[in-house]
Amino acid sequence: MDVFSGRNLNDFMIRFELTYSSLNYYGNKTGADNSMSPVKELTYSLKLNNITPSVSFLYNLLRKRNSYKVYAGVKLCYNLASCRVNKYVETTPSTNTTQTFNNYYPFEKGWLNGSASLGAIISNRFEVNVSYSVWGTFSNYSNLSLTPNILYGGVAYHFGQNND
Repeated sequence: MDVFSGRNLNDFMIRFELTYSSLNYYGNKTGADNSMSPVKELTYSLKLNNITPSVSFLYNLLRKRNSYKVYAGVKLCYNLASCRVNKYVETTPSTNTTQTFNNYYPFEKGWLNGSASLGAIISNRFEVNVSYSVWGTFSNYSNLSLTPNILYGGVAYHFGQNND
């Protein structure tokens, strides 16, 4: 939802968004801790779902009435996370043993992050945009900081009336 201002503030816009995203990660490695230890097969799986309400403060850099707008701005988000899978598995084939660690890295259930945004609206209806997450962390592990620097892209259709 975009909120516009009239009169002298036509180039400013406030946007409220609600988004859903998911992260699925799987990694594996085979190796030994040192030359005297047995070879291990290591795997890590992470499946994280987010619901993110956000507010953006945008400024129209270029604008031609009823034709196009090009904007830039900042976005403040609060991420509500649900971690479905967070598993580390260590298998030693020579001894036929497996260790499984569930909830291996403790993640926050919610965190703030900020993004820089750039986009264009064409004919007051079609929009393309990109956002780059510039700060925020979702780990509460004291020895590990996970800060997502994520590039988002989007395409949108605007419903409703915009008299700009």
